[in-house]
Amino acid sequence: MVAAREQWIEQGIECELIAVGESVGEFATTLEACGYRIHQLKPSRFSLLFGFFLLLLKRRPDVVHIHTERASFWLALESRLLGRRVVQTIHNVFSFSGSLQRERKIQRRISRNLGVTFVAVGTSVAQNEQVQFDNNAQVIWNWVDLEKFSPPTRQQQDQARQALGLTDDDFAVISVGNCWPEKNHSVIIEAMALETTPPHVVYLHVGDDSVGEGMQEHLLAENQSLTNRIRFLGTRSDVPQLLHAANLFLMPSAYEGLPIAAIEALATNLPVLLGDSPGLRDLHALADAICLAKVDAPSFSSSIAEILLNSPIETPNFQSREIAELWFDPARGVARYAEVYRNQPQGGPR
Repeated sequence: MVAAREQWIEQGIECELIAVGESVGEFATTLEACGYRIHQLKPSRFSLLFGFFLLLLKRRPDVVHIHTERASFWLALESRLLGRRVVQTIHNVFSFSGSLQRERKIQRRISRNLGVTFVAVGTSVAQNEQVQFDNNAQVIWNWVDLEKFSPPTRQQQDQARQALGLTDDDFAVISVGNCWPEKNHSVIIEAMALETTPPHVVYLHVGDDSVGEGMQEHLLAENQSLTNRIRFLGTRSDVPQLLHAANLFLMPSAYEGLPIAAIEALATNLPVLLGDSPGLRDLHALADAICLAKVDAPSFSSSIAEILLNSPIETPNFQSREIAELWFDPARGVARYAEVYRNQPQGGPR
């Protein structure tokens, strides 16, 4: 939303945001500085639904754009009953099963009949919606801040590496993401321990390692005697500079909706190695230069060694930036959403 602020203005669309939580979040001040008005609703079901209903009556928006999966059906229902246009974006590959899958399938069908338009952030999400919930969602790619995430000059690259104590001989691989189980950071750590991974490979682990599998990842690194080759950098605000210091971006996730962190790496001209899994395959489909590997340690180790051999530090991957500019420009995504907003049916359900 920060990256797209000027594009929304150009489209004549004024956005107000709703934070659902006990606080508005630490990024709220940045959003407010950009001109967004932020409302807060408590996360309990009653507080959320009642507060949302009152907010709709007070603010009377032309379009309600729902991003949360939780309570999405009821938020859409309230919006349509009050005559608001509704767009719902699906952000992940939801592998619901049993009664929950049946419930979501029925809810998606009712929502479509009420005039809700569904959008998927990538082709894997759209395919999953069709297979799992018989839901036809159009694809509008997520976007990234192409100004903030840009290719470094050689001086910026050298400065970023020096700040981390990396030598000219170090081949730095990086992952960006919190330690949730589906991120599979252990695959990278296990790959680092294999003989097929060159010994001068250094792993920069960026993200909150106090959650999910973080403790196990630290123990795994210690047990494999890798503490001198793995840097647990924690949550950082200087991710663009950390990407500038790296030679290769890694993401072995079991699944993604559409991986923003990987797209940000592409925008900095960084080569990427992704797991052969939903969401990640979407990027590989855009260009063969985006490498895929099976989500296991031997495959990642072999791929790292091959990329290191064929892509020396001095050779930037210019195609990566071109892919980001072509597919993930904020102006492209905002224009698509503006079209969807204006084509939405008005009035309540018939």
